[in-house]
Amino acid sequence: MKKRIIVKTKYGEHKIILEKDKRGYVVVAPGLKGVVTWGKDVKHAKEMAQEAIE
Repeated sequence: MKKRIIVKTKYGEHKIILEKDKRGYVVVAPGLKGVVTWGKDVKHAKEMAQEAIE
């Protein structure tokens, strides 16, 4: 199941997509080329997305 959410960074708000896999959540920022990361749960995935964007 994919979740679409918005994360706030120092560069503004960005849409990200979280997709559950066996180990946690894969995160993609479709509006930002090359931004892909991973987190063990939704909170961690959002934190990792913010870090990857910044």
